[in-house]
Amino acid sequence: MSSSGSGQVGHFVRNSALVMLSTRILLILLVAVLLAVSIVTAQDKPPSTGPEVGTLAPDFKAPDQSGKLRTFRELTGENGLLLLFYRSADW
Repeated sequence: MSSSGSGQVGHFVRNSALVMLSTRILLILLVAVLLAVSIVTAQDKPPSTGPEVGTLAPDFKAPDQSGKLRTFRELTGENGLLLLFYRSADW
């Protein structure tokens, strides 16, 4: 009886190892498929870089370098306006 019992234990151990290996392989395949889908989906969307060319900026008020509130219209000259936003290290 003991020899057949040890055979069953060995069979069980082999089956358990096979199930664990199969589970790991399926998990790796699932992760690979999800990664591939996310890469393909990301490539379909153009990067968002801001408003479309030709879009008019809304009128707004913002402080200038001296702290005086200025409006967009006030700063715009006959050739337009080049406005630069700079993020300093202390934001």
